[in-house]
Amino acid sequence: MLYELHHRSFDRLVTNEPKTEEKQFYCFLAYEGLAVKYCNNGSTTLTKPFNPSIEKNLGMDKFTLDYFTEIYDVIHKKLQTDVKRLRLEGQSCLQEVIASWLEIYRPEDDKTQMPVLLHTMNYIIGSEIWGLIHDHYGKEKLYWLLNNLDEFTSYYNDALRTLNKDELMI
Repeated sequence: MLYELHHRSFDRLVTNEPKTEEKQFYCFLAYEGLAVKYCNNGSTTLTKPFNPSIEKNLGMDKFTLDYFTEIYDVIHKKLQTDVKRLRLEGQSCLQEVIASWLEIYRPEDDKTQMPVLLHTMNYIIGSEIWGLIHDHYGKEKLYWLLNNLDEFTSYYNDALRTLNKDELMI
């Protein structure tokens, strides 16, 4: 129920102004990522739980989180590559890029079998990048950035710089 409330609120919070493909991608990642941050008390590699007094990553599958933590560098490289691709190719690749973040199977999985992952990468990386914004700048700045996406990469990269994680910048 909390997830659905989040999604309904998110839809009202973010303006419907036309967005570049890159901005649409950041909104796509925020949609589930912020649900993980706020509803599941998400804590990823670079981010802290929203509420430190309760269990982090509530309701998230441990196997899936461990797997995504194990391939953390691969996921961030994919993020960087996809953002560059969206900047260059735009609309012609947007749906393909988004679909790749919704892949539920690992490369080694048999796709005729049930997937072993219970979440897709967009949940994790969305929680990571938007959670980092929340942790460094607070909720009000995060809300502002959702409607001022031209500023997103600047704020995100500045937050990474404070953590000495320049290699993850987009």
